[in-house]
Amino acid sequence: MVLAGRSGVSGCLRRAGSGSVRLVPDRPGVPGDAASADEVIAGLRAASARLRELLEERDAHIAQLLARVALGDCGRAYGSSVL
Repeated sequence: MVLAGRSGVSGCLRRAGSGSVRLVPDRPGVPGDAASADEVIAGLRAASARLRELLEERDAHIAQLLARVALGDCGRAYGSSVL
């Protein structure tokens, strides 16, 4: 989409109650030098691996909580016998 003769602009935003308009580029700008495709892929793989670790930790925590519930040990987790 081209706005006011500007290519590379996909839309504009207008703040409610203000007369200002901000153009929204088709692609976000990259501060500094753009990373190579290999660097981007490596970063995505590292982020994915970290997310998998966090999910494993969360799943282990959920399993512990479910085991406590099954044993009737819910209240003692918070320092009282009643939730």
